[in-house]
Amino acid sequence: MILNKEAIINIKRPVLTWLAIGAGAVAVLLLAWWALSGGGFDLDNRFPLGSEQGREQTRQEGTATSEAELNAALEQAKQRLAALQIRMETEQVSDEMIEEVQDIRVTLAAAYEDANAEAKEKWRKLDEGLEDLEQNLRKS
Repeated sequence: MILNKEAIINIKRPVLTWLAIGAGAVAVLLLAWWALSGGGFDLDNRFPLGSEQGREQTRQEGTATSEAELNAALEQAKQRLAALQIRMETEQVSDEMIEEVQDIRVTLAAAYEDANAEAKEKWRKLDEGLEDLEQNLRKS
């Protein structure tokens, strides 16, 4: 059997097509692996903690959490103070009431410990009011 030039070209076309498809698939797989493995970059150290970007990112993340925690602690303190006010109207002042005010102060102090300067200033004013309440309860 003698193959002419045209027959040889017809045999090579599908083989070349499959080789091109295979090479393309391998290239896509390698590209996907490279991208999923971090693209050659260490993504964990993209913003190192020592850099200004890293500090700003940490500050922003911490502030959002702190604000939510501060709001929750403040709301809990309001509820406890409202319950204490009702007890004060109906009962004689007791050591338990004084301890409740002290516990509220300690809880708020712990919540505001890592807060920003503005929030700490609000807490100081609130704590002064709670301290006055505690002193008034002691006098009663």
